[in-house]
Amino acid sequence: EVIKGIAEGMKARDDVPELAAGLQARLELQRQIACAEQVAVLRPDAQVVTLLALAGRSRGLDADYGVEMMLAGIASGAKKPIIGLETPEIQIRELFSDDPAVVAENVSDGLRQLEDGKAPEMLTLMTDLWADGKQDKLENYADWCDCANTPRERAQLKRLIDDRNPAMADGIVNLLKEGDTVFAAVGTLHMVGP
Repeated sequence: EVIKGIAEGMKARDDVPELAAGLQARLELQRQIACAEQVAVLRPDAQVVTLLALAGRSRGLDADYGVEMMLAGIASGAKKPIIGLETPEIQIRELFSDDPAVVAENVSDGLRQLEDGKAPEMLTLMTDLWADGKQDKLENYADWCDCANTPRERAQLKRLIDDRNPAMADGIVNLLKEGDTVFAAVGTLHMVGP
């Protein structure tokens, strides 16, 4: 149900204005480069997020084999309940915008990361830092991610990471209060900060 909800929220919508022609052409080119024409059915900002995730393939990083999928598979096989700390609606609301200007900015930012070749490099760095347990470097993500250069980018990063952490932490606490053993998994960047 979670996967269905997220997939539904990522679909292109008829009631949203199209991207400017130049931006659309850049997006189409990146889909071709990634051999990912199938993502064209997604809303433009979801296409970019997907293309950014796919950028790791050249470095041996494939989201289909990510820790979330592995843990979900293990839990399912062990007949353990899987409880989301966020609903699909919250994730869609936080990751994507209905404001055409914000969508265009986010698509442009993501395309810049794809076009300048930094996306695979950043994915590799993040993976290595996580694998090596380099919490101190992760704590300073905004200093080296090249994703917090403007007030808009800093606000977006705060909204995507810092502002979501308290609700996730509260969700874990509430599960613990029920008295069961809890194995909680969150993304790397949700493990930094207060």
